[in-house]
Amino acid sequence: MYTVTFDLDGTLLRSPFWRLHLRPWLARVAQAQSATVQDLWDPLDQAADALWRTGDWVGAFDWGTLIEKTLGMALPSLDDPDPQAVRRLVMPYVAQTLPQLLRLPVRYAVVTNGLYAYQVPYLRALGWLGWLSPVITPDLAGTAKPDPRVFSSLGSVLCHVGDRPDHDTVAARRAGVVAVQCGPRPTGHDRVDRLANGHVQPDWEIEDFRELPQLIQRLLAQRTRGYSRDDALRR
Repeated sequence: MYTVTFDLDGTLLRSPFWRLHLRPWLARVAQAQSATVQDLWDPLDQAADALWRTGDWVGAFDWGTLIEKTLGMALPSLDDPDPQAVRRLVMPYVAQTLPQLLRLPVRYAVVTNGLYAYQVPYLRALGWLGWLSPVITPDLAGTAKPDPRVFSSLGSVLCHVGDRPDHDTVAARRAGVVAVQCGPRPTGHDRVDRLANGHVQPDWEIEDFRELPQLIQRLLAQRTRGYSRDDALRR
């Protein structure tokens, strides 16, 4: 059975760790210090960028350690998030399309650059861990997108669905996986690969999740008929 993989932040959910945990905590600390969130975020972002450039793609997303080393503080542990708050961050049409996706003969998994402890609680709050398994994170994989090795434990991947060309499209194309761009392409490029969006083309582009079931069915049909990957990419 084939696996369809999803990015999490910006594809399934609107960055719940940042919106519901990290930013609110930074706001409380900033208020206590008569500072701004940006005052605290800038050194953290610079420290993460420095790790990314040295090839420590796991450490670059370990916000707890970054905060301890950069700010000299401890990020509170992530308690069970409020399911209602998490539901408000589900990307458009994901929940509505879910019944159609679950009827298709494929497995679903997550390949995200957020650490396991920062992502799984939100999927658990939604009750999504039953249909999204495994959840591949940098601390489990030992690397992060755009490294194609993030897909190495998943067997036959039909396609990867994501919102960032610099992470999702690059990783998928390098791994020989069909890359599906969901939603508009963001501006900017990866901090290490420097591949501009115009130079990294996804295999397929969809406006939102409503188009995904039909695309998966098409890719499955082409694979069943023994088409090559190049054939599977033809419109």
